[in-house]
Amino acid sequence: IYTCTTTGARLTQVTDDAAPDLHGVWSPDGDSLAFHSKRDGDWDIYVRDAVTGDETAIVDTPAWEYLPCWSPDGERIAYQSDQEGNVGIYIADADGANAERVTDGRYTDYHPTFSPDGRYITYQSKRGADCDVYLLDLQTGEETNVTRSPSTFDGWAHWSPDGEWLAYERCRSGEGDVCVIRPDGSDMRVVVPGAGYNSHPTWSPDGALIAYHSHEDGMWDIYTVEPDGSNRARVTRSAYCEWWPDWVPVPR
Repeated sequence: IYTCTTTGARLTQVTDDAAPDLHGVWSPDGDSLAFHSKRDGDWDIYVRDAVTGDETAIVDTPAWEYLPCWSPDGERIAYQSDQEGNVGIYIADADGANAERVTDGRYTDYHPTFSPDGRYITYQSKRGADCDVYLLDLQTGEETNVTRSPSTFDGWAHWSPDGEWLAYERCRSGEGDVCVIRPDGSDMRVVVPGAGYNSHPTWSPDGALIAYHSHEDGMWDIYTVEPDGSNRARVTRSAYCEWWPDWVPVPR
């Protein structure tokens, strides 16, 4: 896992292990980095202390656990796991204790993200031939299909900081669009059209930019764009593949 500025400068390696470390996400205070790694032969959830560099496996089972995300208060981590057979969404304390499955197990549910107020999580769910973005009310248990698109694969949703929008990937005919939509499913629009397969959008902490990864220039690189689709910029330009951007919430 690496960090850099939005111009691609100051590229810095953060984790360094022989096993792959993927999908780094910063805690709201910027003091910890959660990620999944295959260090013990299966995918587990780790947390790295940004000050000391200490890394701890907080969820370590024989199953595969991956794609962590932090609650807005930093007290909980949601992730996906196949420990009960099919992939579902779990929420645990930030140290991995008190893990609980929050999706009902009938479908394949993955990639959770918390809403800014912590009341909801979104995730993508594969139900038959469809994959859509769903919203789960953690207080009532009510589930809502947000994207409701039978002809596309919709996923990798991420909340805007004000909670008014979701950015997500819409995959159709082998191409991926970065789109935004209201949490109630209204006002969908395409921000980055699909040439090059654009995926995994994440909002900046101030809501001014969306970062995503794309293959539009022949390599997987990180890009940024304004939410209205303007001022698209390539961030990374290395000989390697860069995926799954996230934003450091405070200067470090």
